[in-house]
Amino acid sequence: MAEHNAILGPWFIFQANGHPERRWCQPDAMIVNIRTGLITLVEIKLRHTSLAWWQLRHLYTPVIRTLFPAPNWEIAMVEIVRWFDPNIAFPERFKMLPDLTKVTSQGFHVHIRGSS
Repeated sequence: MAEHNAILGPWFIFQANGHPERRWCQPDAMIVNIRTGLITLVEIKLRHTSLAWWQLRHLYTPVIRTLFPAPNWEIAMVEIVRWFDPNIAFPERFKMLPDLTKVTSQGFHVHIRGSS
C-alpha cells in the first residue's frame, strides 16, 4: 500500500449543527499520509484569495475532522495558486510553501504553482 493516497475532488455529505438539511462539500484534493496520520486538504485557485482560506478553515476541515478525529489524524491546509498578490487581504498569517512535501498541520500554507 502506498504511503500517500491522493483523492481528487472527493465529495462529502454533512449536516451542520442546527440545520435539518444535508449539505455537500468538495475540496479540490485530499492527500492522506497513512504512515504519519497527516491529511492535507488542498484548494486550487488561479489567484490567491481569502475564499480558499474560508473553504479550507471553516468548511472542509470541520467535516474532515469529524471523519478523522484527533489525536490519530492531523489536518494540513494548502492553497495552490498560479498568481500571488501579497496585497490581498487575508484572515490569518500564512506560510509560503515552495515544496509541497514539506506541508505541516501548523497554520495555513500557500504554494505558488509555476508555469513550467
